[in-house]
Amino acid sequence: MPSFDVVSKLDWAEVTNALNQAQKELSQRFDFKGTEAEVERNETGIVARATSDDRVRAAITVLQEKLIRRKVSLKHFEVPKKFEKGPKGSSRMQIKVQEGIEIDKAREIVKLIKDSKLKVQAAIHEQSVRVSGKNRDDLQAVIQVLRRAESQQPTEDLGLLKAGPLTIDTSKHEVTVNGELAKLTLTEFKLLSALVNARGRVLSRDQLMDKAMGTDVFVTDRAIDVHVTAIRKKLGEASWLIHTVRGVGYRLQETPGETE
Repeated sequence: MPSFDVVSKLDWAEVTNALNQAQKELSQRFDFKGTEAEVERNETGIVARATSDDRVRAAITVLQEKLIRRKVSLKHFEVPKKFEKGPKGSSRMQIKVQEGIEIDKAREIVKLIKDSKLKVQAAIHEQSVRVSGKNRDDLQAVIQVLRRAESQQPTEDLGLLKAGPLTIDTSKHEVTVNGELAKLTLTEFKLLSALVNARGRVLSRDQLMDKAMGTDVFVTDRAIDVHVTAIRKKLGEASWLIHTVRGVGYRLQETPGETE
């Protein structure tokens, strides 16, 4: 009987390419010299190691940037908040890799297919949903039902954040302004996403540091200002979106010329 599986799988070939590219960069960059920084796949996911916590965090950021460039969603990777101690006072962090469809989501898919009244059977199979039927046209119709349901989800569920001419796709880690792609670094992407999520609330520089770089990394106020300047430049005519609140921090405004 014809069938197909609804799955959520990683392209491990692209993950391996990202790991290799990240390791090459770690071995060549001056700020990682003598830190023994490395990222590699192991039996439980991906491990990052270095001589200190901040270099482990920085190594993970390098890996995330390589994954994004290879179109691998970061939603598959769960980065813990705490570091582990390694030999001789070194630091490590074990990243959990998540694959497959969660059980609640799988049940929603099965219900959606049953409600369509198409002559098919849908059943949860391990971490996927298997759809089978005698008629291939019915299977094609199910695929259209699933695609239509996905397109009708709220933008927040699809990982889209919007503000004025700005759209942030958190699943693809892409930023567009009036439909034009703005190429941001990972840190810039996190800062901008934090401001959009704040929905007009002012975020201090300390809050932005924590959201973009974590609480374990020390970054000066000046560094945040430099990142914001870079973001504004890349947003071009939409640079007005980021509003400076003197003596406090930054907030996102959705129309030009808003007051504090």
